[in-house]
Amino acid sequence: MKSNASVLSSVRCVLSNGISSPVFENERVNHDSEQTILLGAAKVRYLQAHDEGGDNVCRIFLMDANRKDVAFYNPLEMKKKGALLKLRDEESLIGVYGVMGKKNYFTSFGFIVKA
Repeated sequence: MKSNASVLSSVRCVLSNGISSPVFENERVNHDSEQTILLGAAKVRYLQAHDEGGDNVCRIFLMDANRKDVAFYNPLEMKKKGALLKLRDEESLIGVYGVMGKKNYFTSFGFIVKA
């Protein structure tokens, strides 16, 4: 993941089998922060993401069953905020999706969950 002015502006997913998605970003944007989120053995049970202005993503938290951070994207080190989504026991996080239309950053961002 990369950011521009601390909002999510670039995403690429690499699966455990090594297959990679394309990089989704506006190539004209000057990205000011880059972070990799690795999901190893820790099992994600809670998801949380939030915007500050209504049309961007500026922090993402992936948490275990005890609501401890497994991974996060929070370049401004802001407090956790937003809806906390709990995965059912039979669900697992397998990917992400987002929309980057006329802006230089993702205006929406979601999680793909396998039941």
